[in-house]
Amino acid sequence: MSTCTEEQWLIKAQQWLEWDVNAGTKSQLEELVMAKDIDRIRDLFSSRVAFGTAGLRAVMGVGPTAMNDLVVLQTAQGICKYLLQQFGDQAKSMGVAIGYDHRQQGTLSSKRFAELTASVCLHDGFKVYFYEGFVATPLVPFCIEQKRCAVGVMVTASHNPKVDNGYKVYWSNGSQIIPPHDEGIAKMILANLAPWRVYNESLDTLKHTFKQLFHNPTDEVTNKYFEQARARLCRFPETNAASTLKVAYTAMHGVGHAFTSRCFAAFKHKAYLPVQAQLQPDPEFPTVAFPNPEEGEGALQLAMETAEANGASLILANDPDADRLAVAEMDSNSQSGWHIFTGNEIGILLGFWELEQHLRLHPDCDRTQLFFIASTVSSKMLKAIAKAEGLNFIETLTGFKWIGNKAIELRDSGKKVLFAYEEAIGFCVGDLVKEKDGVVAAAVFTEMAIYLKTIKKVTVKEHLDALYERYGHFVTQNHYVKCDNPRTIRAIFERLRNDGNYWDKCGEFAITGVRDLTTGYDSSQLDKCAVLPVSRSTEMITYTFANGCVATLRTSGTEPKLKYYVELAGRVGQTREAVTMELKNLVMQLLELMLQPEVNGLELPLVNNVITLTTYDPENIFLQIIRGEVPSYKLFETDHVLAILDAFPVVPGHALLLPKTPKFATVMDMTPDVAANVFKELPRLAKAVQAATGASGINIIQNNGVSSGQAVFHAHIHVIPRFDGDDLLTLPSGPKMINKADGEAMQAKIQTQI
Repeated sequence: MSTCTEEQWLIKAQQWLEWDVNAGTKSQLEELVMAKDIDRIRDLFSSRVAFGTAGLRAVMGVGPTAMNDLVVLQTAQGICKYLLQQFGDQAKSMGVAIGYDHRQQGTLSSKRFAELTASVCLHDGFKVYFYEGFVATPLVPFCIEQKRCAVGVMVTASHNPKVDNGYKVYWSNGSQIIPPHDEGIAKMILANLAPWRVYNESLDTLKHTFKQLFHNPTDEVTNKYFEQARARLCRFPETNAASTLKVAYTAMHGVGHAFTSRCFAAFKHKAYLPVQAQLQPDPEFPTVAFPNPEEGEGALQLAMETAEANGASLILANDPDADRLAVAEMDSNSQSGWHIFTGNEIGILLGFWELEQHLRLHPDCDRTQLFFIASTVSSKMLKAIAKAEGLNFIETLTGFKWIGNKAIELRDSGKKVLFAYEEAIGFCVGDLVKEKDGVVAAAVFTEMAIYLKTIKKVTVKEHLDALYERYGHFVTQNHYVKCDNPRTIRAIFERLRNDGNYWDKCGEFAITGVRDLTTGYDSSQLDKCAVLPVSRSTEMITYTFANGCVATLRTSGTEPKLKYYVELAGRVGQTREAVTMELKNLVMQLLELMLQPEVNGLELPLVNNVITLTTYDPENIFLQIIRGEVPSYKLFETDHVLAILDAFPVVPGHALLLPKTPKFATVMDMTPDVAANVFKELPRLAKAVQAATGASGINIIQNNGVSSGQAVFHAHIHVIPRFDGDDLLTLPSGPKMINKADGEAMQAKIQTQI
């Protein structure tokens, strides 16, 4: 499509205008066409929103790259055609379950998208189960199972920014679609782009016109959901009712309160203390920059204030569509006064709880028939628990669509899946649904906390620490860097693949295994082929290190992020502090050497649980080089500074000047004497680099702080040779690690000029 002429782009836009009946988006596109803004039209029409890790998800706006009325109509038409292909006319009587959240931007809204989906299905003769009112995401897959629907649709963008929306599609088994269904539906969408008719009826008109086909499952199915949650997963109702534990809760401006409060009541929990400012659905999400409780302390600030003001020791937070759960517990040992549990920690706690309760109720069960499931980027501690206790552990690709379908496969073969989770605070407790469920998880976690407080006389954090002592200290660092440039992302991963010669070390840490689920390579397999499914549309490489650390780098399926997941399991006798320090050092080297934020212009994370990138790190790689613990290509050294070649030079001769004093993270931290000692050596290094390389110019670059791109928080200065026409600032790929021969040759050249 990118090769279209200006006239062809205008024809595409005109065709869209003929089909679009939304006054808001239509007028926006008409303005672009009238102005012949080809660049903007090209941006809007150059691709089409596609199924990712959580269905369709994009900004609400104009054209096929966005979420809007016409994209939804086309998608619904494609789904109807695909259902008829798969089930025949039986698909119509099986029906479609539809739910939606509260998102709205101008004339575009989740409610409108849901009504349009219902209209397409009804006009095509499909029975429709339409939730009237905002609904939590887990209620849609639950409805599919209760009503034996052919498919389900939930309109939500979950925790994305307010301008986004999404379209989750569930298959007849109650789990999100995976191949071949996502591919089959996508093909049918493209074959049915022209609207079959004008869909502009109101919901009341649809209900009246299609009396026999339109059904409102809200009361019946929702009541069954809470009844079954209580019957299957509530074990200590009397203890819950008598508990003095106070819980604060935030819905993060989403739909969760109406459902989580009912689940609390079903479990006989006392009512929680709501964060009033965030309790009701609000599409503007006015109190949070990102409505994502996974963001930690910033997102939970109002919840902490509410808890502290009311004497609550536990905080629960649902994301806006209530399929995920964040938890914090009062902790006097924490700087903030709260321990914010990571997704992995919550997963470990809930997984062990479900195992413990199952064994209590079924002491003679066959443990070989019991299973835990987790995504491949989640902690391996649940795997260690499974191994120690004699049950099974299976990992899947990232995304609950893979977890849910694997759970169904196991249950269909007679196995018992106790618990499944992904580290991004998504938990499936029991088998009520085959999807992550923040509503039920909130009630179950609270029951566990009450039991620990009342019966075991420990806090949740103390219980977690006991599990670490029992099964091993697993320390994780999961976060992301922001990058909205696909070319930069591709360049980073191309450099890591190194034409098939994958890295065998990262700084001082030896790499013993590589799995690349983009290309299908796995060094641990005899045939070097990955066992997990391969996707060439996403980037994902996993490294196994000699010290047992596992690190995965992957692109996000829903946001402009490059995510990293790093975990180290402690060795026998190793303290948690020692494991944490070792992991901290590895993560710093991974960020600096593999991602190269300074070179690639990546926005580094602010992390508050394992590693802080904004203060001096006493184990940073530069200090290790200064101490002689990590090898380098030394250019010269004084009592105060060390000059070395950059291990990943932007161009040959790229050098670094390091102060040897071990406490200055940035140049602003330096004392005048230290700064003077560093900068007085800078001309000598710059002259030597220029003379050795024949450069026509030199860049002196010094980054300070996260926003500047600094990754290693030991102050340092880059000396980079420049050449006429080198186009350095727009290089298509990041630099590769210098090899020994080139490093030694350049080292000798510069040293002769010192």
